[in-house]
Amino acid sequence: MIRRLFLLITTLGVLLSPVSGHQVDTVEFEFQQLDGTWRLHGQMDIAYMLPEVRWVEGAGPMDRMEVMKAPPRELERIRSETENTLRKYLSLSHGGKPLRWRIEFPDFKKQPFALPPDFGGYALLTVNLVVDEQRALGEFKVHWSNQEKATLIVLDELSNDGVPIAIEPGGSLSLLKVTRGNGAQIHSKGGELSTESKAASAEHVDNSVASSWLKSGFLHVVPKGLDHMLFILGLFLAVLTLKPMLWQSLLFTVAHSITLGACALGWLAQWTWVEIFIAFTIAFIGIENLFKVKVGKRRYITVFAFGLVHGLGFASVFVEQISGVSDDKLLQPLLWFNIGVEVAQVSVIIVAALLFSLIKKKKTRERGQMAGSALIAAAGLIWMAQRIFGIDLTWGLL
Repeated sequence: MIRRLFLLITTLGVLLSPVSGHQVDTVEFEFQQLDGTWRLHGQMDIAYMLPEVRWVEGAGPMDRMEVMKAPPRELERIRSETENTLRKYLSLSHGGKPLRWRIEFPDFKKQPFALPPDFGGYALLTVNLVVDEQRALGEFKVHWSNQEKATLIVLDELSNDGVPIAIEPGGSLSLLKVTRGNGAQIHSKGGELSTESKAASAEHVDNSVASSWLKSGFLHVVPKGLDHMLFILGLFLAVLTLKPMLWQSLLFTVAHSITLGACALGWLAQWTWVEIFIAFTIAFIGIENLFKVKVGKRRYITVFAFGLVHGLGFASVFVEQISGVSDDKLLQPLLWFNIGVEVAQVSVIIVAALLFSLIKKKKTRERGQMAGSALIAAAGLIWMAQRIFGIDLTWGLL
């Protein structure tokens, strides 16, 4: 009865909650080696570039048609703020030395001015970051500031088998390596042998697709995914032993891999209210623990079902990161991202198990289970309220 009432309240809240989009909180570029220049080409979410709405809770994307109607002064501000944001968080270097890059805005050259079309009607702005081709020996790198929160995605069609690379804050990526060929022996007019160096050549660098996406998956749980961590801890608090918990973790990963993969391939639409239902899963597990429900077949079914929901949550971020990537290039990012998530989940479980192993008294452990479950249930309920009604009940703590 309690579970049915809880589900009914959640469903009503979802139906009454406002529907809104969210800013594209990834920055994506395609690396292009052109005649005499090297270029990073991408489309930026304008809302994510503006300081007054960047990372503001509930501040969604801007409407494409509305921005196109903006007066010239506002368009110039958008242009300026986009450049300021990119220069603050992104830098380029060659041979260990910083490079100056220039920025181009092709959309502003259109007559009349027009932003690129977008399926969701969001306001995106095309940008090109350009540097002159470098002849000196060394590696050409892109650096992503550790002050940034979003993931930087770089696609180089001529390296990494055309699979995009994920760069987390504070990371960097080698794009080209300028080398000089071995000296070639030639005959001078006097008949003597001499050595002449071959021209410098720039080779595309193959980076580790596996490590980049594994790291991205791990970080989306630890430390970024507090709600995901609380759900895993809620499962652990019901058993306090590793073996059944690791099986639940694996089942959970299989489930969220299914919905994440289906969304990435376009087989399943992303769910507008998924964040509300993720909060519901956390509150549900916490409350169920308080009733000391025996962990059996029904709990495993619950874990699998809730895993499908969490996969839709991951999709809201992951699908943006691999947008524009052909289906045949998705396997590696999908596989390694999910492995990274599983490694993070297991890490959380092991740490929790070690902490509870220090508690020798059974009654103390039981109190810890109840207290932890109560806190998890409370967090889930607070998140539900915040996500349904668009209010902050914790002053940004949750």
